[in-house]
Order: sequence, then C-alpha cells, then structure tokens
Amino acid sequence: MVQIQDLVVDVCDKDSVADVCLYFVGPLSCTGKTWYAANNQTIRKADAIVVMGAAQLDGRPGEVLSARLKESLRIYQDNLAPKIYTLGAGAPGDRYTEAKAGRNWLISKKVPRSNVVEVPYGRDSLRSIEGFAKVINACRKSKKLIIGRVQG
Repeated sequence: MVQIQDLVVDVCDKDSVADVCLYFVGPLSCTGKTWYAANNQTIRKADAIVVMGAAQLDGRPGEVLSARLKESLRIYQDNLAPKIYTLGAGAPGDRYTEAKAGRNWLISKKVPRSNVVEVPYGRDSLRSIEGFAKVINACRKSKKLIIGRVQG
C-alpha cells in the first residue's frame, strides 16, 4: 500500500521537477509566445504588398479576397509599401481574374493605377507565387509583404 509520505518524496524528487518543467513549462512557454506573436503583429516597411488571390464573383472580390484587399489597402495607406501586386488567375469561363478583380477594387479605393500591378497567373498559391516571381525577377526587390490569410 502506498503511503502519502512516499508520494510526497516521489513528487519532490529532482527528476520529477525536471520532468514537470520539460513536459509542462516548456510547451506552455512556447504556446504563450506563439499566442502573443499572433495577437501583436509587427508590420515593417516593405518594397511591395502582395495580395494572394481568392474567389471573385464576376469582377467583385469574394469575402476572403475582400478581407485581403482591405488589409492591403490599410497597409498601403499607412505608407508601409508603395506598390501592391494582386495575384490569381480565373477559372475557365470567368470574365475576370482574381488579380484583375483585386486591382479594380484597389483602384476604386483611390490607389493610383501605377501603384497596383495585376499578376494573372496561377489557380493555386504555388502557381501564383511562381508567376509573381517571374514578373518581379527583373526588379530584384527584396522585401515583400504577402497578404495571404486574414483572420478576424
């Protein structure tokens, strides 16, 4: 039969304290740092904002694309980047691409046409980024701010 005194000795054992730190304190610290970083964004200046494509409805941004465009507009208006690239092709039969719908929306919000570049390549993230890389390869700009997922 286990006595309470035996349990107290086991819990206070040096190896047990190390195990508690290893299994509980470490992961809690990592979780806390991740939560803090996710909820306290640090946005720095960049050469351009890159808006990943999402659904568009006959030239009107869908809900996800609209959220991305609003965030890119906010960042642009805060003078954190001078140029915005909109990415994304269209589905077969579409009259507009995701990139075109995004560009038109930004221009309608008074972003100068010369500051918005559409990159109408790719029906998924990888292909869109590959198309974007080809377009900007000659520019050799180094810092881009990619708007891919906006939560809220």
